[in-house]
Amino acid sequence: MAGDPVRHGPRFEPRLSHNGVIYVGSDDDNVYALNASTGVLLWSYPVFVVSSPAVANGVVYFGSPDDKIYALNASTGAVLWSDTTGNDVTSSPAVANGVVYVSSDDTNVYAFSVGVVLGPNRPNPTSLHPNLGLKASA
Repeated sequence: MAGDPVRHGPRFEPRLSHNGVIYVGSDDDNVYALNASTGVLLWSYPVFVVSSPAVANGVVYFGSPDDKIYALNASTGAVLWSDTTGNDVTSSPAVANGVVYVSSDDTNVYAFSVGVVLGPNRPNPTSLHPNLGLKASA
């Protein structure tokens, strides 16, 4: 609940955004947004993550061992979209030039066009990005 303390340890590196919010996955299977100055919990989202989130343009991106990549509204924690890859997503996403890149344990790298339209009018991300078919390096 907003304002309650986070009582579990973080997973991997937290991300600090320009708006003074820390985004981090926890060992209690949640992603948290915390006020960097006060430590107050702003929101949480229940999902298991094993990598650091990426934050860009008001969106928090992260992968999960449920084979998905997620895009959450950085202010509210509301899910903007998610998409399924071929296996666990244990890498940290990278965002550049309107594209989110993430590798999956299926040995492919995926590219997700983030566009400028978010919310209910956003096209299905599946239609915006083909699997790049790049093999992950060993």
